[in-house]
Amino acid sequence: MAFIKGINDFSAAPAGWQAALAMGNSTEIVLVPIVGWARVTGVQPAVEGSPLDAVVLFDKAGAPLIQCLGQILEDWSDGSFVHQILPPGAEVRAVPDGWTVRTYAD
Repeated sequence: MAFIKGINDFSAAPAGWQAALAMGNSTEIVLVPIVGWARVTGVQPAVEGSPLDAVVLFDKAGAPLIQCLGQILEDWSDGSFVHQILPPGAEVRAVPDGWTVRTYAD
């Protein structure tokens, strides 16, 4: 996983974990699968105060992206942020009025 900036240790996540991302350029929360957890250096983990960062998968056909969530949010400059980290089976809570929730797809 050398393509992930500053990764030190990696552990695969059990199936079903998701990150709920509040998209800064819209009024939607997008769910992306968490494929693992990593200790990182040089990048602020997406969840403030956590020693671990979520490694997420944007499964875009032909150009999938696996990257630490903190690095993704650092690269995006639109104000997107982690709304919630969801264990398997959990639902998104406290969705702002007028916002939609969707699962990431191409």
